[in-house]
Amino acid sequence: MQWQAVIAIIKEKGPHLGLFIKDSKWSNTENLVLLGAPIGDLIFCAKLTSSLRSKISDLLSSFCKLVHLARSTPPSLVAEALSFFDSDCFTECTSVDVSDIAWHQAQLSPIVEEERTTIWSSPSMTSTMHIIGESEAVSVQDILDAPPRQRNLSSKIEDHQLRMLFDLASSPAQRARLLSVSSPHASAWLSVMPTPQLNLHLEPPEFQVALKWWLGMDTSQNACCAFCPSHALDPLGHHALTCKSGGDLIVRHNALRDTFLHGILQAGMYRGTTGSRQ
Repeated sequence: MQWQAVIAIIKEKGPHLGLFIKDSKWSNTENLVLLGAPIGDLIFCAKLTSSLRSKISDLLSSFCKLVHLARSTPPSLVAEALSFFDSDCFTECTSVDVSDIAWHQAQLSPIVEEERTTIWSSPSMTSTMHIIGESEAVSVQDILDAPPRQRNLSSKIEDHQLRMLFDLASSPAQRARLLSVSSPHASAWLSVMPTPQLNLHLEPPEFQVALKWWLGMDTSQNACCAFCPSHALDPLGHHALTCKSGGDLIVRHNALRDTFLHGILQAGMYRGTTGSRQ
């Protein structure tokens, strides 16, 4: 085992640097845990990594430990086990259980000014090559002939994933939703710093519903409209957004109007009856 060679080097050169190893701790076993990272065979590494899923809430507050594991243990031994952590963390943070299709969308980076900007995790070069090999988003030979930037590779992969989502869309409404959420600046609300003083925040239940609507998940909970008891809410939330009962449309309209007016006034663009500013 390679780690045994490493231990031998530490035993030889460590004492001169003040580093000593207890022989009782480092036996001849082929499997061990070093600073929280599994070292050993595939079954041992995968099993230990998978066991951490039950402690996901603790890992959120000590993310560096998981990063250390991912960088210390060979990817081939833990890649499959680690693949579940992103969705687990997403569910832990949002309390929203996503479907496989919704999770594909959730992993796409937001688009700003016609170009994707990476706010969420982007794949490593090794992962990128693996994904490209499966998706045929770009020729591997082309990459070897003219190595592109990581950002360009990620963009090609995500464009391919977005096209896949369009192909899998179950209805024209879902395809229209995907067009909407993939437009430039459409996802800006996800990267806003929650600031109650500026009225830039959502309560947890509001955020959960908005996130489900954004990902095309069922927001109806098999309920009927509170203002139209005979009208069942549709899964994509269209009725909830367009219902004319209860005055919500007017309230939302007035809120948008006031927001635009505030921005116009701040920019000095308002033109009164006698003023010259525009």
